[in-house]
Amino acid sequence: MDRIRALFFSLRDRFLALSPGKRFLLLSGASFVFILLIFASLFFFKPQMVPLFTNLSSSDAAAIVTKLKEQKIPYELKDSGTTILVPKDKVYDLRLSLAAQGLPEGSGVGFEIFDRNNLFTTDFTQKVDYVRALQGELARTISQINGVEGARVHIVLPKTGVFVSQDIPASASVMLNLKPGQSISEKETEAIAFLVSRAVEGLKPENVTIMDTRGELLSANLNFSKSVLSQRELDVKRKYESEIQRKIQTMLDTMLGPGKSVVRVSAELNLASSEVKKVTYSPVVGQSGIVISSKVTTDTSKSQNTTPQTPSTTAPQGIPSYQTPAPTSSSSSRKTEEITNYDVNKQEEMIKNPSGDIKRLTVSVIVDGTPQTVNLQALTAAVSNAAGILPQRGDSVDVQAMPFDRTYQQKELQAMQQAQLIDTIKSIVMWVAIIIAAIIAIIFIRRTIASLRKAQEQRGAQILDATVGAEGIIHEKPLTPEELARKKARDEVERLAKEKPSEVANLIKTWLREE
Repeated sequence: MDRIRALFFSLRDRFLALSPGKRFLLLSGASFVFILLIFASLFFFKPQMVPLFTNLSSSDAAAIVTKLKEQKIPYELKDSGTTILVPKDKVYDLRLSLAAQGLPEGSGVGFEIFDRNNLFTTDFTQKVDYVRALQGELARTISQINGVEGARVHIVLPKTGVFVSQDIPASASVMLNLKPGQSISEKETEAIAFLVSRAVEGLKPENVTIMDTRGELLSANLNFSKSVLSQRELDVKRKYESEIQRKIQTMLDTMLGPGKSVVRVSAELNLASSEVKKVTYSPVVGQSGIVISSKVTTDTSKSQNTTPQTPSTTAPQGIPSYQTPAPTSSSSSRKTEEITNYDVNKQEEMIKNPSGDIKRLTVSVIVDGTPQTVNLQALTAAVSNAAGILPQRGDSVDVQAMPFDRTYQQKELQAMQQAQLIDTIKSIVMWVAIIIAAIIAIIFIRRTIASLRKAQEQRGAQILDATVGAEGIIHEKPLTPEELARKKARDEVERLAKEKPSEVANLIKTWLREE
């Protein structure tokens, strides 16, 4: 303790002995080193903060901040309080613990409203709570779509009247809060309409109105009468064009280098499947046809004819005459008739034309360069073969060479390089400042220690000069007779040790052996 106090007073005296200019420089240097040490400690020992939740509502953000304060966890707020940052090593534990407590609740209340038991709930209250919960759940689901920051959903349930004409159909309205600079496509708008319509009983997609916070009606151009198949066929067309474009682009990137060409493909597809039934009739030649019926008719007839006889007139009267039998004749005939019916030769052919048949394909390619430096003919042949071009089908390929405008890319590259250079310079300056501060601190500490040692030596010399007289006798405190005798004996021993060191050494050895 005495040493520390003596060191403190020595430093104070040393500092007060300096001139005012040196005092100012010393204080400035110490302050600079202290500030640098503080910044370095904040920079190196500050915990890395990562987003816990983003795009929070004000109520959810307030509830989460309250929980963080209760647990004494450091946090930061960004994006006007909609984003909460916490230490990286605690983000997953906090998400799980907050989720167990139902945070964040999201846009409005959901079906957790029914977790609260109330014995006095009426049917009307339950119906209203159901609509509120359904609206909240739909808003939470819609908010998960890319580009949508928040959403509100309003549902009107259908009402049944006494007559059919008095029925009121279900309807819904959706308000979207889009992220800055973001927009949603017509396909995504249609998907939101179908999502809401499928969640509400009796709601048709055409009765869903969708708009954004800027007042733009997003569902105005939707056509729900078209079949789902048309959208699928459009996706098939885009996929086919993308595949052909990818094949050509990869080939050109290998030949010319990345970024040296641009490829666009347009395909006209027969997206409707068809069936053709072809029937061919051919006449029967000879007996090549197929017998469907055969009839054979045989007619046999026999006939016998007798010639009539007249009585004889030459015989005498009274004399009987005998008549001879009349001559007879017989005939027979046979008739055979055969009828064969043949079926007409008929050939039926069923031809099925699947969907996706290519009607026409056009490819356009632009190459960075000039017609003098690019072999357009060879490129055209390569692109035609890669795309499967058929001239008889009406396909066409156009390959042009022109210099690309890379001014924007160069500016972006320069800006990126400048930003990287600035970051590098900042890092270098920070490290150089830290190193210089450390060197200054080391030099300052070493000089301070050296000054303290020198000051102590000078002070000791001054004290010795002040206490020792001209005869070499110390006047600070008079010696007693015993102390004088001891001093005289010690001086005599020292004299003998200097004059006769061997004898003194032998005497000391003898004493040691005796002991």
